[in-house]
Amino acid sequence: MSFNLSGSALYRLPDELRVELKKPWGKLIPCCNVSKERILEELGGVKLVVAVGDATSETLGRLGIQPGIYVVDGKEKRGVRQPPTLEVKNEIKVRNPAGFICEEALEAILKALKLEKPVRILVEGEEDLLALVFFATYPSLTVLFYGQPNEGIVVARVGQYREKAAYVLDKMGVPKRLRQPLQYDDPFF
Repeated sequence: MSFNLSGSALYRLPDELRVELKKPWGKLIPCCNVSKERILEELGGVKLVVAVGDATSETLGRLGIQPGIYVVDGKEKRGVRQPPTLEVKNEIKVRNPAGFICEEALEAILKALKLEKPVRILVEGEEDLLALVFFATYPSLTVLFYGQPNEGIVVARVGQYREKAAYVLDKMGVPKRLRQPLQYDDPFF
């Protein structure tokens, strides 16, 4: 279902899909096992590291792993916090309300791939659902990290969840042109 936020379409997550999104999409690294060595084990053959969430981005930075793209909203478990201070060469600011994906945020994620890294996407609102866009559109050699509240960090290669994410985005009403895998001609990928 789509709505409008100052000229930018909003796509709402249907209630029946909320339960499915609470399950980790990828490998859960429990809080007690998060270490640089454990994270590095997951990065073999990866061309791009993406982090969604303030605590996840901060944890990677603290371990000396700089995400190429990270998405933060200045919140953790619904409480206000300072966004992590990681290296930034480009920053994109967007609005994205809780429970929705805004077309403005969707387009920022698609644009971020082409920018010089590291890129920070700073969200006014909530960034939780934006991981779906990376799963559906980013090159397969991208690994995505996001937080699983009170449990740990989830790590996933985006190509393994592409169809599942595209299905969810379709059910949200996201146009096909905004949920297709990016045709990126950079030899880096």
